[in-house]
Amino acid sequence: FEDDVLAILRGIHYPYVGNISKSHIYSAGSMSTWPGLLAMLLWLVELIECVGLMNQTNDVSELKDSALFVDRVFFDYLSLAYPVWLDSGEEPTELETALAQTFEQKNASLIQESSDIERRLADAKAELDALKSSRSPLALLESERAAMATDKIKVEDYIQKIEGKHQRMADHVAKLRQEQDAAQVEQMGLERERTEVRAIVDAQQINPEDVDRMNSECNQLHETLRGVQDRAKEALQLVWDREMKLQRVLDDVESLSQDYTSSAHKLGLIGPHKNKHIEIDIKLTIDTHTDDRHKVTSVDLRRDVRPALTRAIDAFSSELHVTQSAVLETNDEKDQLSEDRLELEDRVDEMEKETRRNNDQYKDLRDSIAVEGRTAANQIEQLEADIAAMRRDIAQGELQSKAALAHADAEWESVQRGCRLRRAEIDDDVVSVLEDVVQMKTHAEARLNELLQLATSDASA
Repeated sequence: FEDDVLAILRGIHYPYVGNISKSHIYSAGSMSTWPGLLAMLLWLVELIECVGLMNQTNDVSELKDSALFVDRVFFDYLSLAYPVWLDSGEEPTELETALAQTFEQKNASLIQESSDIERRLADAKAELDALKSSRSPLALLESERAAMATDKIKVEDYIQKIEGKHQRMADHVAKLRQEQDAAQVEQMGLERERTEVRAIVDAQQINPEDVDRMNSECNQLHETLRGVQDRAKEALQLVWDREMKLQRVLDDVESLSQDYTSSAHKLGLIGPHKNKHIEIDIKLTIDTHTDDRHKVTSVDLRRDVRPALTRAIDAFSSELHVTQSAVLETNDEKDQLSEDRLELEDRVDEMEKETRRNNDQYKDLRDSIAVEGRTAANQIEQLEADIAAMRRDIAQGELQSKAALAHADAEWESVQRGCRLRRAEIDDDVVSVLEDVVQMKTHAEARLNELLQLATSDASA
């Protein structure tokens, strides 16, 4: 286990694997090794969380890449089969059957995906054929561009007409200002004449009757002048009203002309996309600068335009009848398609009911498998907890044995040290005793020699 732990840590590139050794794993509960192992476990937990966030797919059949699918399937198979093989030593047939079913499900999903792709390809081909058979969008855009170019020309002509009208209005305003300036000059001249006349009158010797007569004549002249001014204002207002009415009529005529041209373009009466079934080509233009009322329009409305519009109405009425017949046929086809759709919806409802029944069966099987998996997981967790407790007990017993062995070694060294000291003391005692024995022997020999000499001397005596 210790070798496997170190190899796994090197394989996943744990940055501090050099600080962990077998002895640290043996004595995991000691104060010196536990902080480093706790940091390693925290790093592993964070690594597992990151991997779980990177791969959220629980269903291997949802993996699009075939290589990833094969790797994931075989990894799951080996992670489940290897412990079974270690326990029993036999090949797990159930897991092989599940592996085969996984590949069959993947093949079924690929077949379904291929069918969907073929169906989308057929739809795309049908859409492409429809686009090819119908009018090109570029041609439609070209026709729209041509219509917009025509509208642009019309708008430019209208702007030119507005500018001309603006110029006429500006000329009219300038003319009125000139008339106002002339009136002011005339008024000033009249004021001077009035002053001169008053000076002449003041210089003359007149009687009161003449003064009264001249005042009455002056008042009459003032009244006449005011009446003339009022009539002039009324005439100017009448001219202005008539010009405004005429301008509004001309604007209405131009608007009607533009509406006629736009409607003719839309109906295909004129322009590049003219309807071949309607023989009419009348372009109506308005000339607002002419003085002849017969030349205001480019064509005669009663003689040319009205008969042509009558023929166009008849042609469009015939086309309308044809279109209505086509609409009726289309409605019949629509009703038939609606009936087919209802039949298909009934079949789809039956298939959905069958699908719901299959889903319910699948959910029941999945729940039973999940319950069995949770039971097995709980058993595995209990076994792992027991194994961890046994390992902790073994490690603790090993620590206690090591401590007892160290204590015994210390006592053995102490006993050996005492033995050595006792042996030295005994050796000293033996040496001293031997020395005493040697001295006693020497003394005894000396005394015996003396006794022998005394005995010899006594014997000789």
